[in-house]
Order: sequence, then C-alpha cells, then structure tokens
Amino acid sequence: MVVFAVDLLALLFFVGLAVDAGAMYITYGQLKRAVDAAAVAAANDFKSFEGNVNTAERVISMEQTAAEVLHMHNVDTGVTTLNLRVCDENSDGLRDADLQTTIPEFYNLCPDTTANESPRKLIYVGANMDAPLYFLHLLGFETINLTTYSISEAAPIDVV
Repeated sequence: MVVFAVDLLALLFFVGLAVDAGAMYITYGQLKRAVDAAAVAAANDFKSFEGNVNTAERVISMEQTAAEVLHMHNVDTGVTTLNLRVCDENSDGLRDADLQTTIPEFYNLCPDTTANESPRKLIYVGANMDAPLYFLHLLGFETINLTTYSISEAAPIDVV
C-alpha cells in the first residue's frame, strides 16, 4: 500500500508537469504568432506615414497597432509587455547606438548608414508575457515569463 501511494504521487507529479509543459508550449506558440502578426502590422503602419512625420508619432501609432493585433490574437495585454523599436528612432539618419546594448540582434540587422548602406526600415516587436502555471501553482510557482520577438521590414515590393 505504501509503495502504491508513493508511485501514485510520483505519477501525479509527472502528469502535472506534462500538463504545465503542454500549456506553456501552446501559450508560447500563440504569443509567437501574435508577435509575428504585430510586427507585420506595425511595418504596414510605418509605410502609411508620408512626408516629414515625427518618428515618435510613428512609433506611438505602430505600438497602438501592434497592441491591437495582440488583442485580436487573444493575448492578454494585461500581463504582456510590448516593446517596439525602429533603427533610427531619433530621426538623425543614423542607427541608434543604444540598440547595441539593449537589443544586439536587432542592432546588427539595422543598416550602417555611415557606410552608405541602403536605408532599410526595420521594426522590432518584442513581447514578455507572464503565463500562468496550473499544476506547479500548487507548489508555489505562480507564473513563468515567456519572451519572444519578431523583426519586420517596411519595404516596397516591386512586382513586374
């Protein structure tokens, strides 16, 4: 009877871990798809501005668009932190140097305009989400932080 009780507890523990792992996998997939769609929507919003519009206004509009897309994908925006960046946020014609320390994978993709590279309009959308745990909640673990990002480009497409 004692062996059965110990085995039953071990079995329940592993079943609970499998349930939590599956839930995290599903939640991460949903978050990744939503962030990918938000990056594309933000890039399309970036292209909709014409003329000399302040980059800060563009970023605010793109953040609102990205947040709407996350909401449409049923991502709880109350527990999700959205981070949207562009290569040249201060509109000085150079890529922002602070990206090198904060988001190095994005900084490396931004064009180096001092080397006469062609200007590219890259948009970085990152999200952090506190996803709930179900079984591990009984052991005192409330949430786990899931992080993902996507980079899109606002570029015209030449179709012949």
